[in-house]
Amino acid sequence: MPKCISALTLTASLWCSAAIANPVMLLADQCQQLTLASDFEATFNPAELSGIHNPQAAAIQATQFERLSLGFNNISSQVSLYLNEPLSKDGRDLLINCQIRLADEISQITQMAAFSQLSHRLQIHGEGDAAALGQAMQRLIRQRLSATDKARLHTAEASFMTGHKQGEFSLEPNNSCRIDDENKSSEKQISQKIAVYLSAQINEECRESAWKAYQVRAQELSLGAMNVIHDIRHAQAVQQGYTDYLSLALKDTFFATPETALAFLQATRPDKTLAPWNIGRALKQADGKRTPIDSHWLLNTLLDESQRFGIRFDWLSNNHLRLWLDDRLLGELVIATGKTPDFQLTRPGVFTRQFSQGRLIRPDVLKGRSAAEDFIHAFASALANMSQVERHYLLARQSEYDDSRALAANWLTIKLASKLDSRLPAATPREAIVDAHRLAQNYYRSVLALDFYRNKPAGIDRFAEHFEGQWPNVDAQYQSTISLVQQGPLLYRELWQQRLSRFITDHQQMTDEQAFELLLVNPTRQSLSQQLTSLLGHSYTADELIRSIADDLR
Repeated sequence: MPKCISALTLTASLWCSAAIANPVMLLADQCQQLTLASDFEATFNPAELSGIHNPQAAAIQATQFERLSLGFNNISSQVSLYLNEPLSKDGRDLLINCQIRLADEISQITQMAAFSQLSHRLQIHGEGDAAALGQAMQRLIRQRLSATDKARLHTAEASFMTGHKQGEFSLEPNNSCRIDDENKSSEKQISQKIAVYLSAQINEECRESAWKAYQVRAQELSLGAMNVIHDIRHAQAVQQGYTDYLSLALKDTFFATPETALAFLQATRPDKTLAPWNIGRALKQADGKRTPIDSHWLLNTLLDESQRFGIRFDWLSNNHLRLWLDDRLLGELVIATGKTPDFQLTRPGVFTRQFSQGRLIRPDVLKGRSAAEDFIHAFASALANMSQVERHYLLARQSEYDDSRALAANWLTIKLASKLDSRLPAATPREAIVDAHRLAQNYYRSVLALDFYRNKPAGIDRFAEHFEGQWPNVDAQYQSTISLVQQGPLLYRELWQQRLSRFITDHQQMTDEQAFELLLVNPTRQSLSQQLTSLLGHSYTADELIRSIADDLR
């Protein structure tokens, strides 16, 4: 506010007031004022960093880096959050420019000798969180691309996404594939409402042809874009001494190698399910009458159930509450209304720096068992993300390399759903079809992601492994899978965390309260391997764990 009050011109005053009212404008202004790279250069120099020889000195420098980068990281998280929301074109352009500015700052800082030196010293001489921060900094260095490659990559990703979102599609069916209903006329209906056509068309061959044509509607844009994405990522990996980008991405994960990740997907893969072009027809014919569930009741019930783990809460308003774990303040949770249940961590907790902030999204009425389970998972994710506080923001932001947080949310989801099982309606046949298809799709996309980011795309027909149908066009399979571009090679992690959390609940050697503290709080910062040893009573290699999970599924 002082900046607004001291404005010397009406224009400046009006702009400042608008910025306070409009968080997008405020973020854009803050982006223009970022000085992380220059501040880092002024604060750290390689000669002084060479004096880090013990854990105490490493912790001091790690804390100094945290002070310097906290504001930058908060802005970066807010930009990512708002870019997922509906925005005006001007607002989206402002935030995209802000994102570019943030990326430029990271690019500058990761090229500095002092940054590499600090990362190395923290890894060698740091303990616990300081060492983990050094590893996270090293990952930023590995992910760095030249300005040219970065521009090419972003252009290819944008081209791919534009092709899928705006790619025109029209298909005039032959006489045998036309639908006579005047409300479902052939060409217009297939070009604009493919799902309606697939559910109405009784001829499977017609459905199959239409679905396959729709999948490759953006083929011309997609093929070139995916070649560029693969080549840039492959070159990035080779430059760092790895065979392919998949090996680089898996380096810091529990599975560590492509072979282990693929073995998990193959060993735990569900039975084949209906081909995608037959799902709409099956859903139309299945009983789908779902029992409505009041989300307000479910939220209050979940809050009550969570008290056995030490969770306490204070309602600050009808849609705003403060969460505690025993006597420790976790942060504040805003309850928002939306179409589908979700949780968004708007600000992670950083030890001695800031408390967590999150947003739990719910519809007023949940439609059936599946929607209720989705809301339970969103609630569990809120507790999992707000319970574990990091000493360094960068560790919270690089959660794609941390299986334990998502594991905690999945474990808690299972425990809460089990407690509420008798109070929730049974799943309908339609929901069962959707759940089976969703699981098969997740496995299919995950194995495609592993294949695509290898030295050369594997070219294996994975479609026939997961669905009751044939689609031998492997290039088309890659091009139709948007998540390959959006999420990269580690798509399998969601399935891994789901399977592992179920295995833990079935075999844990400690009470639920003890498991909650270990998984959600993790006070001694145990690694995933150490957590599993504590939870299951003995240590497991990745291969042993895969075999045990697969045995349970048989």
